[in-house]
Amino acid sequence: MPDAAELDGIAAIVRDAPSPNRGWATLCETLAAAEPLARLSLADDALDLRARLTRLRAAHPIPRRVDTLAFTLSTKRRARLSPTGAWSPPAAEAALESLAVIHRAAVGQRGKARDAALLLLFGAAALIARFAADDLRYRIVVGLDGGPSAEVAARKPSKRRRS
Repeated sequence: MPDAAELDGIAAIVRDAPSPNRGWATLCETLAAAEPLARLSLADDALDLRARLTRLRAAHPIPRRVDTLAFTLSTKRRARLSPTGAWSPPAAEAALESLAVIHRAAVGQRGKARDAALLLLFGAAALIARFAADDLRYRIVVGLDGGPSAEVAARKPSKRRRS
């Protein structure tokens, strides 16, 4: 399993990415991803997750004291991205097609190839989470199930009205 330092390196790429797809291209180049994976588009999944988060927040408002959205990438049976920890509304699991494709490519990998596949999976999840919640003021943290996590977006100052 990748360590915290490796996730931090991927998180730095995610934080600097101008868009989900440009960030994904940089990650794929950095980790020498196979061509079929490099052609994936993450933008639609980011928009899909944004819509889900909007619906979930309307049904289950986030308490004012919460400053972090924490997403855990579960890879046990299939790749899923779920809000957990700091804010965890009921049934907040989001199965995303691009993560499923990357997860299928990772299955059966061993050693360094498995670590690289998990880093790609983490990077994709982090890009999707960052851009899905980019309009929110929360700090965004993404982690591997049972493993390390990394901050992919800092908390934005709240917009206060001036008199």
